[in-house]
Amino acid sequence: MIANNRIKVQLKSELQMAIIDLKETTDVDRLTDILKDLDAYDFEEFKIQLTTEIKNNLKSVWTNKVNGINKSQKLDAFLFEHFTPHSQNTEALAYGIINWEEKDIDGVEVDLGFDYGFAEDLEQEKGLTLNYFDPYVNNKEALELDEYHLLECFKIKGLIAMHEVLAELDDKEELKAIHKNKEFCFLVSEHDTSCHLVYSMVD
Repeated sequence: MIANNRIKVQLKSELQMAIIDLKETTDVDRLTDILKDLDAYDFEEFKIQLTTEIKNNLKSVWTNKVNGINKSQKLDAFLFEHFTPHSQNTEALAYGIINWEEKDIDGVEVDLGFDYGFAEDLEQEKGLTLNYFDPYVNNKEALELDEYHLLECFKIKGLIAMHEVLAELDDKEELKAIHKNKEFCFLVSEHDTSCHLVYSMVD
């Protein structure tokens, strides 16, 4: 499993490449205000919101026996999947991944493959609110451009913030309640695309 310091370095590298690609494919003048919106977004406030969401969902949904969670099932990953954002407060639904046979991860872009299953009552459950897409969906110019690299900039910057939140929660042992295998990770994906590895845990 790839170490967390490498995850953050690779995510930051992907962000820089997305910005470079964006400036090469799009009129810079049209990007000025859009990129200002990205820089102005309050990621610290997002991290506070995300911390609260993760802690609440861990207790009330993702590890709750009353919710039907089978504690004998060891998870290989949490997958948070969302659709292409076209409205505020994009939601990524939670999936508990089990019996993942192709878990050979050496980078932040991950192909889940087909050999895995979903944990009992942990499929399409309450997940995470990805507010870091809001400046994109609120900007008419951004939506008109509909530029892949632009959306990547918003997404990857958000994933970096998510990584930092999970690292802090892990340091505080807030993630211990997860019924996980020795190697476990948090993945984020747009529907029907490859996943991004955001954080890994190895016992």
